[in-house]
Amino acid sequence: YAFIVIIVILSMIVEIVHLVQNESIRRDAKYTFIVLSSLIIAGVSLEFLGVYFDGCVGTSFIHKMVKTFELFIAISIPFGFYIAIRDEEVINVYDYPIIIIVFVAYVINILNIFYPILFTIDENDLYVRGRFFIIYPITYVLEAIIVTIKLIYRMNKFQNKNRISVISMLLFYLICFIYRIFNYSLRADYLIVGILEMFFISYFSDMTLKVDELTQLLNRRTYENHINSIFYKTCIIKMDVNNFKEINDTYGHSCGDVCLKVIADTILEVYSSVG
Repeated sequence: YAFIVIIVILSMIVEIVHLVQNESIRRDAKYTFIVLSSLIIAGVSLEFLGVYFDGCVGTSFIHKMVKTFELFIAISIPFGFYIAIRDEEVINVYDYPIIIIVFVAYVINILNIFYPILFTIDENDLYVRGRFFIIYPITYVLEAIIVTIKLIYRMNKFQNKNRISVISMLLFYLICFIYRIFNYSLRADYLIVGILEMFFISYFSDMTLKVDELTQLLNRRTYENHINSIFYKTCIIKMDVNNFKEINDTYGHSCGDVCLKVIADTILEVYSSVG
């Protein structure tokens, strides 16, 4: 188990270094992924401390605080994934479900300090699951479902049709999660989450690199690769913006960029679901 902890910490440090050097991911998403990697390091460290304190006489209070903070981190990790993939500047109604779920989970975790809802430390200073511990995995699953839905939405917005990658990540998570529920002795939660984060960042980077930053349409390389891979009957619609040079010359390139963005948004709204 100690080796797993070391591997998780080292791999997350490497991931943080990689993210710092990565210029393809937008800055807010990059910082969110760095925070996520840091949370995984903190979570696995607290889990290790919890194992160390298990059965140590006179450590019940410290043990309980360690497990409480670990649960806070575990609940926050899926929420971090959600923040990383959302691109809206303000909170909207679609964000409320995961915000409410996380808030309720936080409140229950705080109440657990005084009442053994999720877990307790018994008279032998051993960690024992509470009667309503099932709330924790249910919270985690609900968060994972919302993150998956959000990722599919972003995937469609970026015209990325590779749903197999998303499905494979989800299946990886579900198989590991289900196995972990029935095999409590296997302490590999943060190893699983760390691997999933690496998959996630790789997919997110690939998705970002395929689009033009201004218009959010497929860039030229992706477009040409897609055209060359077509082996079925299809239809290609060519469009031209009349007098666009005059807009740039008269009002400046900034105004031209705004025009391109409006046109691109219209194209995305009409055609993103079909090509």
